[in-house]
Amino acid sequence: GTSIVTESIFENRFRYVDELARMGASIKVEGNVAVISGVEKFTGARVSAPDLRAGAALVIAGLAAEGITIVDDIYYIERGYENLDQKLRRLGAQIEKVASEKEIQKFKLKVGCLSEVSVLWRRTLDRGSAVRLGDKKSYQKYVLDF
Repeated sequence: GTSIVTESIFENRFRYVDELARMGASIKVEGNVAVISGVEKFTGARVSAPDLRAGAALVIAGLAAEGITIVDDIYYIERGYENLDQKLRRLGAQIEKVASEKEIQKFKLKVGCLSEVSVLWRRTLDRGSAVRLGDKKSYQKYVLDF
């Protein structure tokens, strides 16, 4: 089907549409209106979360996608959703925080034979300062798999 979304508060709300399109979404934006046409499936891709709501949308899309999705720049997601990885894990997601491309490869090998759906989250540290998490290690990525 087709949906029409009108944004009347935040003028850059749809700036992540290109990220969803990388995963197979069919969305056309004209001004403050987005026309969304349903698609059969999403495909995993490397995407970037420019803000909190966009990040949440990309994670949900990644959960619905076939293949591995890498979500970069999760700084806002981490600040806005406390322990989201743990909460998703309790719902059945296989999620892991990783800090390097090598750890991404390990995750791909680990889940490659377990499931077709994976999401990898990554926080890049280009915001001026590293954010320290509970174990004092500055993570760059999360991995999630239903």
